[in-house]
Amino acid sequence: MGLALTQFAKAMKPPSDLSAVDWACKYVKLPQSARSPQFDIDSTPWLRFPMMQIADDENREVVLIAPVGSGKTTMLEGLLPWIISEEPGPTLVTFQTDNDARDWVDTRFHPSLKLNEKVKPLIPTGKHRGNFRKNEILFPHMPLFMGGANISNLQSKSIRWVYGDEVWIWKDGMLEEARRRTHDRWNSRVVLVSQGGSDGDQLDVAFKDGNIHDFCFECPTCKTVQPWEWKQVKYKHHKTKAGDWDWNKIGKSVYYECANKKCKKKFKDKPDVRRGLSKSGRYVSRNNNHKPGRVSMTYPAMAVWWIEWKKLV
Repeated sequence: MGLALTQFAKAMKPPSDLSAVDWACKYVKLPQSARSPQFDIDSTPWLRFPMMQIADDENREVVLIAPVGSGKTTMLEGLLPWIISEEPGPTLVTFQTDNDARDWVDTRFHPSLKLNEKVKPLIPTGKHRGNFRKNEILFPHMPLFMGGANISNLQSKSIRWVYGDEVWIWKDGMLEEARRRTHDRWNSRVVLVSQGGSDGDQLDVAFKDGNIHDFCFECPTCKTVQPWEWKQVKYKHHKTKAGDWDWNKIGKSVYYECANKKCKKKFKDKPDVRRGLSKSGRYVSRNNNHKPGRVSMTYPAMAVWWIEWKKLV
């Protein structure tokens, strides 16, 4: 095989047959993570279905409403390298502010990219190293823009992948500006990831426009599949002799109760118990009226196994 053909063969490798989730687990390293130096979907099973929906070309818009500290940013760090390597196209990642974007790029994203064996060869170097910046990376095959949710960042760009972070605090109108960036590409995707906002705001409307899915668990005793609900978190009220809340005693009394009235299995507030419930989890559709090509998902803090229920109480 001649030199030219050899180099052509190297450059024209077929796309990976791994799913977006499995690709991230194999190739994405997270040097700044407090839990795992490698992307690990087993630690965050509630993110598998959202990631697969984001990767599905049948969807035009994907909305995920989830609590703080549950892996939402880690999901972005797993998906972006996959996009760069396997599903390239002009990409825009929008945070609350430009400063938030720069902080994430400096402390988390750039270090992770440089350790990714699939993406590292694509990072601009040499005379093109100026294309590797905090607010944008001009890869040889695609541009990646990162910034705050403002007019200057959400206009004049034609984008395939639009990823919005913490949309609940975006100014009115910015969500629609983000949607317009796709220019109706057949394989475009608008991804909105955030904690909850207010009833009737632009995020709430986007969420309700999708086919809503709740992350549910299966009771190991009665096999009932059910969503986590705050009313099922049980505890006893204790006060000190001075009449103040005795938080130590209250915390020790906390447990979660199966919603099946014929079962009422009590789950202790322990890491292995909480993780077991999360591991059994799967998303269940509400079968609500929704717009075509839109899917929404949500899970509560009770489903995140490293968050103690007594802390929520």
